Amino acid sequence: MFYKRSSIRFNESYLVTQQREWLQKIEFIFHNHNHLPGCILKNLTDKALVRSLCEALMLETGSDLPNQQEVTQQLINTLITIAARNITLMPHGPAKSVVGDQELLLLNYIHKNIYAPDLLKAEKLAAKFYISPTYISEYFRKNFGESLQQYIMQYKLRLIETRLRYTPLRIGEIASEFGFTDESHLNRMFKKYKGLTPGLFRKSLPAVELRH
Repeated sequence: MFYKRSSIRFNESYLVTQQREWLQKIEFIFHNHNHLPGCILKNLTDKALVRSLCEALMLETGSDLPNQQEVTQQLINTLITIAARNITLMPHGPAKSVVGDQELLLLNYIHKNIYAPDLLKAEKLAAKFYISPTYISEYFRKNFGESLQQYIMQYKLRLIETRLRYTPLRIGEIASEFGFTDESHLNRMFKKYKGLTPGLFRKSLPAVELRH
């Protein structure tokens, strides 16, 4: 049996027309799968569903029926949602050999809720994972080698780099989305960890990266 390999490219024209919740799902997939060979779909039902969606997508992109673009977009967004669901249900990656399932679930929760700072407060995480509020910070450092707040900030800044690189969003908009007090707050933290401001980071990018 022979299989045909297909790929979906997300260019700027697609990204700028999507609601932020879809951008966040794409970011979740790109930043949390392990980049190793093999299928990320661990749920057998989803494998069959994705196969059907891909077949429908190929048929739709080759048609000239009314609302073809809207149907295509919905099919792609459904594929994104299923991929994100499988990564959520079956977390895996380099940390798998180092930490246990509880720790992986904790990381997964942080990644999923990175846009909701209130859900990432130490007391909320402690309650969610049945860890003493006075021990949660020590627990995180013991398992991951850095403080909880440092990990959250580093992960935020990785996502912000992606936004700066591939979207035309203003820095103030990015700061608001990720829960920073204002643009100045983001500037200070970005410079602290990255050595330059978000504006200078964006200016330093090759023009070809900013167009795609």
